[in-house]
Amino acid sequence: MTAPKRRRFRFSLRTLFVVVTVFGVWLGWTLHHIHLRRQAISEIEAHGGDVVYGVDLSATYPEVPPSDFPSIPFWRVWLGDKAVAQLEMPDEHYAEKHDVLDVLFPERTIGTVTWR
Repeated sequence: MTAPKRRRFRFSLRTLFVVVTVFGVWLGWTLHHIHLRRQAISEIEAHGGDVVYGVDLSATYPEVPPSDFPSIPFWRVWLGDKAVAQLEMPDEHYAEKHDVLDVLFPERTIGTVTWR
C-alpha cells in the first residue's frame, strides 16, 4: 500500500488577483494618508509654524528611552513618513483644523497643538 501524496498549498489565479488588489488598495490609502500629512506640514511651515519630529527629540534628549517618543509603524517609515511629536501654529485660523490634525497626527503625544 502506498502512502497518499502530500499536496502542497495551492491557490487559484483569482485568489492571487484578490490578494494583490487588497494590497494595492491598502498601499494607496496609506500613501494618500502620508501625502495629506506632508501637505499639512508644508502648510503649517508656510504660515510660520513649526513641526518637531520624534527623531529630532531623540537626538536632543538621549537620556530618555526611545519608547517614550512618538512612533509610527515601520512600513510608514519605509514609505517616507516621519513621526511628529509636536505641532506649533501661529495663526488663530488653525483652530478649526484642530480635529483634522488630530486625525492626521495621532502619534503626537508630547505637547499639544500650540498657538503662538
